[in-house]
Amino acid sequence: MIAVDTETTGIDFGHGARPFFVTVCHEDGEQLWWEWDVDPETRRVDMDDGDARQIRGLIEGAERLVLQNGKFDSRMLIEAGVLDEWPWERTEDTLIAGHLLKSNQAH
Repeated sequence: MIAVDTETTGIDFGHGARPFFVTVCHEDGEQLWWEWDVDPETRRVDMDDGDARQIRGLIEGAERLVLQNGKFDSRMLIEAGVLDEWPWERTEDTLIAGHLLKSNQAH
């Protein structure tokens, strides 16, 4: 099982928002991360192809995936070309649990 998260240049896929930082945490506590430069004028992310292949391999090889608001992070990784599609059948999204536990709090 791994947890996956992205930090992005924005939230609007249609205007080129892309991930510039990806983290993965294995259930044994091992953490991995990848960070790329962002052009301050164009906001384009210079993602390394080798990093993208490594992230893809971890996601494709994981028995279970855990995300907070997985719809967003999965779409960011697809838009960035890391994946062609997201393995939803192996995904747990903690966003729903957060709403159930504290429905009157910000998420």
